[in-house]
Amino acid sequence: MIFVLNTKDNLGKFDAKFYEVIFVEYSNTSKAYRVFNRSNLIIEESMHVIFKESTALVKNVVEIDFIGEEMEKISLKNSPL
Repeated sequence: MIFVLNTKDNLGKFDAKFYEVIFVEYSNTSKAYRVFNRSNLIIEESMHVIFKESTALVKNVVEIDFIGEEMEKISLKNSPL
């Protein structure tokens, strides 16, 4: 998940300070990130980007790979060859 600090709008007391975006690429002209804003459907450049990595997805992938290997071992044991 990637978030950008909202520095453009006048924020109220209960408005969100960050909004979620999709990383596109690094900027060619500055030290900024090019991100896709899903709410405005535009690509913008920002230096105020926070990357939040989730380990839950990685744990699920490892568990699925482990189950797949066990299933292969079971099927090889039960085969007549």
